[in-house]
Amino acid sequence: QKYADRSHRKHFRNKFPTVCPSLMKASVRTGILGYTLSFTRNHPVPTIVKDDQIQILVSHAAINPVDYKLPRALFGPVFGIDVSGTVTKTGNDVATLKVGDKVFGRASSGSLAEYTISNEKELVLIPEDGWSFGDCAALPTAYLTGIQALRTGGIVPQSTVGIAAESQPGRSETKKSVVVIGASGGCGLAVVHLAKAMK
Repeated sequence: QKYADRSHRKHFRNKFPTVCPSLMKASVRTGILGYTLSFTRNHPVPTIVKDDQIQILVSHAAINPVDYKLPRALFGPVFGIDVSGTVTKTGNDVATLKVGDKVFGRASSGSLAEYTISNEKELVLIPEDGWSFGDCAALPTAYLTGIQALRTGGIVPQSTVGIAAESQPGRSETKKSVVVIGASGGCGLAVVHLAKAMK
């Protein structure tokens, strides 16, 4: 997180960057199988190659166990999935987000870097009611895993997208209890928070 914070301060020292560099700092997978964590100052900045993609100037990124278990051949050279930051470029088919929007979600080209690429459907706007970049970067993997666990357990309908009571008629009528094994971990805490919000 501190690594991402430094790059964020550098880019926003004056104003929003108008020119994207060609190289960036990044945490990358090296070694024969790509499991070794290394740092570089000369990794190519990812560019948009599909019309539904978005380029992001990274503010914060989160690390999960899955990040260091995936090999380079499967998940690319840059570590990280969870990200928050500011939109710098959009593909031709992007309709819901624009340059300058503050977003968070899942990166497709790795999040432990100064820039990353994501698909439009993997990002949402950061709420304006007090949520920070750091708060939002910590959410995607842990909370998506948590909501999937609640759906698998029948606590939440499989078709449910959000957790707002008004969007889920009858949700509060359930009498099921939830037992969380490992409630001190990231996914466990997420399940506790989500289950409590659904009471």
